[in-house]
Amino acid sequence: MFDTTTANRIPIALMVAAVLALSGCSGAKSADSAAASAAPTGDSAGTTPASTDTPSAAADAGSSSTASDVDAYDPCTKLTVADVQPLYSAPITMTKETDLTMFLRGCIFATAAHRSQLQVLVTTTPSLAQGNWSYHLTKNGVAAKPMSGIGDKAMRDPDDVSIYAMKGNVYCSADDDVHTRPQLRGAEAYDGKPLPDAVAQPIAEKLGALCQKIFGS
Repeated sequence: MFDTTTANRIPIALMVAAVLALSGCSGAKSADSAAASAAPTGDSAGTTPASTDTPSAAADAGSSSTASDVDAYDPCTKLTVADVQPLYSAPITMTKETDLTMFLRGCIFATAAHRSQLQVLVTTTPSLAQGNWSYHLTKNGVAAKPMSGIGDKAMRDPDDVSIYAMKGNVYCSADDDVHTRPQLRGAEAYDGKPLPDAVAQPIAEKLGALCQKIFGS
């Protein structure tokens, strides 16, 4: 998870870079293209091989890339505080992210002073969805762990609970900040530390259920 008050928001930066490339902004290199070219040819976290082709702006514009399309999956509309509260030992609030492009919808669920927080992001733009999926497949050179029963395919970070899922062209991430775990149930003792599988897996499954609700199934 990346705090909206800081510049350290890699998933959003990746998506925004791709949006700029799709918009034809000079000097902006498509992060989707870079991620796709670096991604493995086999999709270890799902049944579909990672694409090495970056869809064109025209293709995106004609296939689920409008504001109305992504609005249908807005996490601040599809989820409630009651859906997320069981994950945390302190009361949380829900805040809609307002600094995103028309291709993205985001929602922050956080405890007081953001001691613990969860960022849920959604896009329906094919190139952004595939670019982010490919990026997280081998983020930091370490393969993600596949998850089952969530969308068409899903995975989580290898030593964390953050989950990334796709259903059709809809991409959903539920991203917990490794440095804000004091009130994340089951992970309180691992604030800022890698999580063992026995701790990460059950929490990641609960995050996956949030994406599954966003997908509408």
